[in-house]
Amino acid sequence: MVNRLLYAMIAILLLECSLGATPVYTVSFLDPENAFSGFYSEISANLLAAGAVWNSFLGGPPVSIDVQVKFDALTPRAAGGSATSVFVTNNGSYNVYQQGAAAELKSGVD
Repeated sequence: MVNRLLYAMIAILLLECSLGATPVYTVSFLDPENAFSGFYSEISANLLAAGAVWNSFLGGPPVSIDVQVKFDALTPRAAGGSATSVFVTNNGSYNVYQQGAAAELKSGVD
């Protein structure tokens, strides 16, 4: 009986710790001439807000997601993606991969 109670208390403690864990996002800018520094605060705010939305769906382990924004004056649009991808499964015909940032949010593995 004592063991069951102890296991239940440990399970509750672990659950509370995992529910309280929130991934943290850091934003950095690759802008050698600081030509776009006037946009840094707005971009940071939007990326951090997007991270909060991601946390509501994928967040879990206390991980750090590093977001780097690179400016290119020759590219008049935004693009993005993870630096890596993670194998998820093979459906019989092809391999299925997940973006690295989403995989890190779900698993806690960097």
